[in-house]
Amino acid sequence: MTKQELKQVRYLPKEMKLLQRERDSLSAQLNDYLVTDSVMSSSHQVPYTPRSITIQGILDTDGYLQTKAKLMLTESQLSHCRQLDEQMERFIADIPDSLLRQIFRLYYKQGKTWQQVAFEIGECDESYPRRKARDYLNAAGKPHARSSG
Repeated sequence: MTKQELKQVRYLPKEMKLLQRERDSLSAQLNDYLVTDSVMSSSHQVPYTPRSITIQGILDTDGYLQTKAKLMLTESQLSHCRQLDEQMERFIADIPDSLLRQIFRLYYKQGKTWQQVAFEIGECDESYPRRKARDYLNAAGKPHARSSG
């Protein structure tokens, strides 16, 4: 993963929740543009039995189309976030060392601070997991994310 992608992974869960709320709101707005009514009709042959037919339409076509375009863009952004999240999962799964996998998962996926990561893995110095992550990325020839907590 690139340095930029590693930095962004920490923010993905919040962005995905934001996009999901936006998607739900836009979907509700789309429903507001739909109108339903019923009309009475009858067959064109005897006996002329009346029946009710439900019809549906769009109240404001331009507004509906604009909202639909926003919804499609939001879904595209959400899909991109999911792809980055899956990339990070594969990246972590490919790390051969269990401790390093825990460090990457805690810091990048769960968004914990370096201090919280250190405590979680049984260390008290936040520089230990930060250094382990940086050293792994440097040794693997991968660009490392700036190690700020």
